[in-house]
Amino acid sequence: MANLYCLPMCSNRSPAVTLFTIPSRKFVKKEKEIWAERSECIVLACKSDQHLKNLFARDAVKLCEVHFEGSDISLKDSSKDLREGTVPTLCMPMLTLAQIAYIQESH
Repeated sequence: MANLYCLPMCSNRSPAVTLFTIPSRKFVKKEKEIWAERSECIVLACKSDQHLKNLFARDAVKLCEVHFEGSDISLKDSSKDLREGTVPTLCMPMLTLAQIAYIQESH
């Protein structure tokens, strides 16, 4: 279960918190490449180690809903999904909003 929590200092372990798969560049279709690249760069800017890179290589990176704005999450029936193009912006260790904006603009 530890593999699912990819950001340092994230202490959310509640079963009530939804985990979202972060798209990996290696596994997305062409139209989602920019979204995947932005997401991957933001997550790796917070914590870049071999374990996390291996998770991206297996398309197995997950972040909890606490790292996303409410407007980034769509509700469908009783499940939650990330809206396409959404990147994590909340409770991001070692990243400022300016750094996130720079990553989004440069990719």
